Amino acid sequence: MKFILTIFIAIFLSGCMSDSKQFISTNNNNNIDRVERVYVSVPRDGVYGNINYGGSGKNVSRIITMAFSKYNGIVESASRYQSFKEAILYAKNNKYNYLVFPTILEWEDRATE
Repeated sequence: MKFILTIFIAIFLSGCMSDSKQFISTNNNNNIDRVERVYVSVPRDGVYGNINYGGSGKNVSRIITMAFSKYNGIVESASRYQSFKEAILYAKNNKYNYLVFPTILEWEDRATE
């Protein structure tokens, strides 16, 4: 009886395990100078199934812009979605050193951990 109960509890608890993985690089020699300019484009809004999450692209761009602004002095976010060609052309014409071009692969409007 104890064996069956132990198996049942193990199966039950395994359903609560997280399936997310985190990659932490300890060998990163890539640094961005604080004085260099960064342009963050706005990705297309996220979609899950047939649900389109309007504004999710701007939200992603805002979060990335805030993260870069902690380390760089000049960080600008686009005001709307641009194709890669448009974004890189804008970045070059406005003398940005880096272009961040995010892509939302899948979006679920819920808290994930």
